[in-house]
Amino acid sequence: MATKLYVGNLSFRTTSEDLREAFASVGTVESATVIEDRDTGRSRGFGFVEMATPEEAAAAIEQFNGKDLGGRNLTVNEAKPRTERAGGAAAAAGVATVEVADAVTVVAAVIAIAARTASLAGKACR
Repeated sequence: MATKLYVGNLSFRTTSEDLREAFASVGTVESATVIEDRDTGRSRGFGFVEMATPEEAAAAIEQFNGKDLGGRNLTVNEAKPRTERAGGAAAAAGVATVEVADAVTVVAAVIAIAARTASLAGKACR
């Protein structure tokens, strides 16, 4: 089973192919990916490498952690499982997500306020 490694502090010029070639010196690389910004396509300075076996992954950590690649000292360790998180613009802006039941309550309150405002506006015009 492949072991996924996190590779941090990459030079912004390092490509996925560069990563694959470097880690292939230690063992079989199942995949190598430099993470890019979705808007600009520019490297975000980190990536992931999947090594074929846990032994090869351990050797890669030993070989590359703290070592220079492309003028930068790498951080290499076993990748942590990805955690679920809120996505989209609301999460990026720090807006809390709202449960559906809460949303219905909010909509009902807005309607009630609008109805009350319309009622008061009608009385003011008489």
